[in-house]
Amino acid sequence: MTAEEKQTRAHEHEQFVTNLDQQVNEGQLTELQRDDILAQKALFDAAFEANQAEHPGKVVGYVDGCKIVADTAQALLALAQAEHPGKITYFEPTDTCLFEEYELEEGDTT
Repeated sequence: MTAEEKQTRAHEHEQFVTNLDQQVNEGQLTELQRDDILAQKALFDAAFEANQAEHPGKVVGYVDGCKIVADTAQALLALAQAEHPGKITYFEPTDTCLFEEYELEEGDTT
């Protein structure tokens, strides 16, 4: 991973944590749920480069400390729910960033 990619991942992580903290403050998540999803994300982040290499084009997630790989987010969530009901799942596709930056076309407000 290049230095620029590492910087982008670090920025994405900061945004993610800020979003989770906001959800806790608004009563949408408990602190325990936030901590759980951050623990699952830490596992994902620790294996990021290996997952990129081993599972290109797949969706990789962690739930209850276990890695799950599937072709789609829907399939991954179905597996996670079946194997770990009621647990929070953190996942990302292996071929994109969690938060993609883009520029709006002139006149586009979406």
